[in-house]
Amino acid sequence: MKSIRVWGLIVAILGGFTAAGFAETKYVSDSIPLSFRSGPSFENKILKYLKPGELLELQQRGERWSKVKLSDGKEGWVLSRYLSNQPASRDVLERLQVKHQNLTEELEKISQANEQLADENRKLTAAVSDHESALEALRKDYRTLQSESAEFISLKKKYDEASTSLQDRNSRLATLEEQVASMELNYTIKWFLAGSGVLVLGIIIGFISRRPRRRSSLL
Repeated sequence: MKSIRVWGLIVAILGGFTAAGFAETKYVSDSIPLSFRSGPSFENKILKYLKPGELLELQQRGERWSKVKLSDGKEGWVLSRYLSNQPASRDVLERLQVKHQNLTEELEKISQANEQLADENRKLTAAVSDHESALEALRKDYRTLQSESAEFISLKKKYDEASTSLQDRNSRLATLEEQVASMELNYTIKWFLAGSGVLVLGIIIGFISRRPRRRSSLL
């Protein structure tokens, strides 16, 4: 007896899992609001009206009446012909409209982002162009500076050579001037000495010529 009860419990549990696993999902058709009744007849109490497209869980399928379960867990009966395997066209349309609106908004955002990226790309392109122009100007200035530096170095070398040559010439000129000055001084001294000698000789001659001669003792 005990084993029979255990097996019965197991079968009941498995049956419950099986029923739950094979429960169908149905939708209220989009024709009219559907009455949700306490039993499978028009005499049973209407518990509420179901909106077209409302999601239901089919508990028991009948030719005329079907037992269903609402999303809030309430169970009741509805006319089988108003159950559909597909969502209501109105709900599908609304969902599609919402999806279309969302996609439109996303597309608008993407377009704005694309425009921003395009604007940033234009700015970056302009900046790159400016940088390339500045770089080319720097290269030109560098080449000019190289050329001018080479000319400057050449001119400086020539200037240094000319300056050295001039210094040598000035040094030689100074030496020559010293030599000329020395020669002029010697020449002046010689002429002075010569003049002085002539003067002294003249004085001596004059002195001699003025001296009285002695008379001869023979006279």
